[in-house]
Amino acid sequence: MKKNKNNHSSTNSDLLKERSHNKDLEMEVKDLEIRFSTATKTNEHLQVTCKKIQEKANTYMNKYENADRELKTKKQLILQIEKQKDELEKINKESIDKLEKEFALAVVQHEMHYEDLLSRITDFKIKYAQMNNENKKIMAKFEEQKVEMVGIISK
Repeated sequence: MKKNKNNHSSTNSDLLKERSHNKDLEMEVKDLEIRFSTATKTNEHLQVTCKKIQEKANTYMNKYENADRELKTKKQLILQIEKQKDELEKINKESIDKLEKEFALAVVQHEMHYEDLLSRITDFKIKYAQMNNENKKIMAKFEEQKVEMVGIISK
């Protein structure tokens, strides 16, 4: 019996050790379950965060692509405007050159007309002086004839 008792005690002691070891294993399993649950939640949180970051990255990428397209469009518009400006400057320069030539021609024509008028005035002055001299001669003859006539009539 003592042997039995000893066996029983030893079995109880082994049983207690096994229960204790079993409890330790259960606690370790619960600890691992908690760690697994925490890791799963952390993983889910990281996936949500990663998804949000990806969405933001996509949004920024779209904004960048839109801004890049708009920039390229504006560059093209600026190039077209500069080309039109150059064409208009060329047209304006040609128009100014044409107007300058026409103005120079008009000045020359007016100068020629002025010279012609001056020449005609000089001719008129000469003719007037000649006519005035002839008129004076005629008047002098008239006066002579008048005096002769008055002399003839008074006789």
